[in-house]
Amino acid sequence: MSNPSNTVINDDVKIAYQVLGEQSDQIPLVMVIGLSGVKEDWRHLSANLSKNRQVIVIDNRGLGESDIPDGPYSVELMAGDVINVIDHLGLRKVDCLGHSMGGMISQQIAIASPERVGKLILIGTSHGGPNQAPMKAENAQAFQVDPQASKFEKASKVLTANFTAEWINANPEDYKNIVNASLAQRRSGRGIFHQMSAVMAVNHEEKLPQLSIPTLVIHGTEDQLLDYKNGQMLAEKIPNAELVTLENIGHLTWSMDEGATEKAVERFLMG
Repeated sequence: MSNPSNTVINDDVKIAYQVLGEQSDQIPLVMVIGLSGVKEDWRHLSANLSKNRQVIVIDNRGLGESDIPDGPYSVELMAGDVINVIDHLGLRKVDCLGHSMGGMISQQIAIASPERVGKLILIGTSHGGPNQAPMKAENAQAFQVDPQASKFEKASKVLTANFTAEWINANPEDYKNIVNASLAQRRSGRGIFHQMSAVMAVNHEEKLPQLSIPTLVIHGTEDQLLDYKNGQMLAEKIPNAELVTLENIGHLTWSMDEGATEKAVERFLMG
C-alpha cells in the first residue's frame, strides 16, 4: 500500500486507516480485518477492489498503527472506531466487509447502524455465542509453540491455522513471504489479548434475523479457526443472505483461493 496512513481520534484513542482508490459512482467500501490482523494483511484484495471504488482499510485498536489502550475492548467499541473513521471522512453510507473478528465488528455496525450500511460482506466469521460451531481440538495445536523457537518459527506455526496444509506444501515460498510480511507489522501481544477478550463476549445470533441489508457470506470448507458451519449458520439466520462456499480453502480465503473471494465480492458489490 503506497497511500499514507491517516489517523482519527475516538475517545482519546488513535485509530489508523488508509484510503485506497478514487471516489466513483460506487459506494465506498470499508474493510475490517480480524483478530491480530492489520490493514496490510488485505494485500492484493484491497488494492484490486479499490480499482472500481474508494476503499478504506483500518487498523483495529490494539494493532498496527492504531493505539493500544488498556482494556476491556468490545466489538461495540471497535464498531464505534469504524463509524468514527467513516464520520471523519464525511461518508453517509458505506458497504462493509469484515473478516473473522472484523466480520463480528461488521455485524455490530449493521445491527446498530443499519442506515449506514449499503451491503454487508462477511468472510470466515461467525455470530459468536454458545451456539457457534467451535474450533476442533486438533486445530488448536497450531498455537502450541516452542518458547525457544525463533520469531519466524513461532509465527510460521501459528499462521498455519489460517491455511490448509496442502496449500502451504504447494506454495512454500508464498507462505514464507506471508510469514515475513506478518512479522514486519506491529502486532502487540497486549492488543491481541484485549481483542480476544472482545471476541469471546460476542453473541449476535438473536439479532441477525432483524437485518434487511443485502448480505454475502463467504467461507472456506477447510477453515480451521472458524468452522465452515459458522458460515452456513450466518447465511441461514440473516434474511436472504447469499452463501459462497470455497471448497478446500482455509481461513484467509483471499490469500489462497486464486481470486475467488475477490470475484465473489466484486460481483456482489456491482450487482
